Amino acid sequence: MGKRKKVNKEPSKDDYDGISALPIWELSFYLVVHISVVIYICACVYWASIEHDGLLNMFDFEEGWKILGRDKDISNYEWHFFYQYFLRVTPWYVGHMALARICDWNFVHKALNTHDVDGYKIYLLMFTLALLQLRYTSFCLEKVKRSNTDDSHKDINEKEEESHLTLGYGPIDMLFYVFYFPLFFTGPIMPYTVFSSQICQQRKPWTWTRVTSLCTDLCRILFWAFVNEICLHYFYFNALQHNSTIMQEINLWTMAGIGYCSGQFFMTKYTVMFGLPSIVAKTDDLEPPKGPKCISYIYLYSDMWKYFDRGMYDFMKRYIYVPLGGSRSGMVRQFTGSVLCFTFVYYWHGSEYYAFLWTVFNFIGITLEALGGMLVQLPKIKDIQVQIFYFLGKCLRRKPGLRSPGIFPLYNLCNKEA
Repeated sequence: MGKRKKVNKEPSKDDYDGISALPIWELSFYLVVHISVVIYICACVYWASIEHDGLLNMFDFEEGWKILGRDKDISNYEWHFFYQYFLRVTPWYVGHMALARICDWNFVHKALNTHDVDGYKIYLLMFTLALLQLRYTSFCLEKVKRSNTDDSHKDINEKEEESHLTLGYGPIDMLFYVFYFPLFFTGPIMPYTVFSSQICQQRKPWTWTRVTSLCTDLCRILFWAFVNEICLHYFYFNALQHNSTIMQEINLWTMAGIGYCSGQFFMTKYTVMFGLPSIVAKTDDLEPPKGPKCISYIYLYSDMWKYFDRGMYDFMKRYIYVPLGGSRSGMVRQFTGSVLCFTFVYYWHGSEYYAFLWTVFNFIGITLEALGGMLVQLPKIKDIQVQIFYFLGKCLRRKPGLRSPGIFPLYNLCNKEA
C-alpha cells in the first residue's frame, strides 16, 4: 500500500507562537537603528527650523512660553484651536462631573461663551455640526432598524443589547444623546445603542482603583499635550510645509523628518482631543472608543483605519459596510461597501482635492492588501507558505517589518498640509 500524501497545514497564529524569538542582538540592532534614524530625522527638522526661521510666514507663529524663549508654531489650526478650547472648557467639564455626581442620572448642557474671532466660532460650529450629524444619523438609523425588525428576527446580541436599555427613541432621548456634553465638541463617536446601554447600566462604585485609573489616564493625556506644546516651540514642521520654496530645497532626510513628525503629531493630537473628553465621559460610566494606536507600530494600513479613529470606523462599519453585505457576501459587495465607505470619508473631510487624493490612495492601498489576503488563501500559495514556514522559520517574524515601510509614504503622500 502506498504512503498517503501528507496534508499541508497553513501556518496559524499558534505556529508563529511556536517559533523561537529573534536573537537579542538582532532585536537590539533593529531598536538602535530605529531610534538613531528617528533622532536624526527629527534633528534635521530642528536644524531646518532654525535655518529657515526668518523665511517662514510670520502669521504661522505667536509668542511662545517665556521660559523657553522661542516662538510657537501655530500653523496647525486644529491643534491651536482645540488647545485653547480645552483651556476654556475645563471648568465646564468639572461642573458637568460635579453635577452628574450629585444628580447621578441628570444631564445639563450649557452654552460655551467665548470671545474668539469669527473664524474660531465658525470652525467650532462646523466641527460640532459635523459630529452632531453623525450622532443624529446613528439615532435615526437605529430607530428605523428597531421599527423594521421584530423580535423573531433579532440576533442574540441585539436582544441582549436591548435588555439593558432604558433610553427610548423619543425626542428627549435623541437630544440627550446628541448633546451629551463631554463628547459633544470633539467626539469620539459612539453609536446610539452603545451609548444608551452604557449610560443606563448600573452605576459602578467609586473605588480607589477606579480613581487611580482615571487619574493615570488624565496624567497621560496631559503629558502628551505638554509634549505637543514643547515640540511646537522647537520643531516647525507645520510651518515648513507651508513654504513650497523651502520644501524644494531641503534634503530627503529633512523631508522624511517632516513626514515622520507630522504623522506622530497627528496621532498625539487626537490622543489628546479624544482622550480628555473620554475621561470625563468615564466618570458617567461610559466607555468611549479608545484613542489612536501609535502609528509607528502599525504595519497593515487596514489597521491604521481600524485603530486610529475607532469611533468613525465603527460608524462606517455599522451603518455602511455591514448593511451592504460586508466581507461575507462576496467580493463584489465587499468592494462596493469599501467604495461607499471611502466616498463617505471623502465628503466627510470636505470633498476637496487633497481629500480626494488621500482617499483614493488609501482605498488603493487597502484594496491591494485585501487582494493579497485572498491570494494567500489559494492552495498553491498555501503550499509555498508552508514550505517557507518550514525552511525559514524565524524569517516569518521579520515579514511585518518588511511591509511596514510602505505605510509611511502612503500616510504622508496626500497629507493636507503637504
